[in-house]
Amino acid sequence: MIDTEIYVPYIATMNSVSPKCQQLKEDYDKCFNHWFTDKYLKGVKKEDCIDVFRSYQSCVKDAIKEKGINISENTDEIKLT
Repeated sequence: MIDTEIYVPYIATMNSVSPKCQQLKEDYDKCFNHWFTDKYLKGVKKEDCIDVFRSYQSCVKDAIKEKGINISENTDEIKLT
């Protein structure tokens, strides 16, 4: 018998490093996934999610500092091109 249900794979997502950053992470993930599937794969290279990314990045950096985790100065800026 052929199964006529559409198979949708389960995609596990990882929580943010801090609960304070979780909503920003979800906002960025949603923005990125929309941009990637609806724009990038269709040839539009302009990144739409920079502001959301920077907000999330700032929250993560603060959370890492609060946890006492040292990150190399080389990772202070992620260059988006």
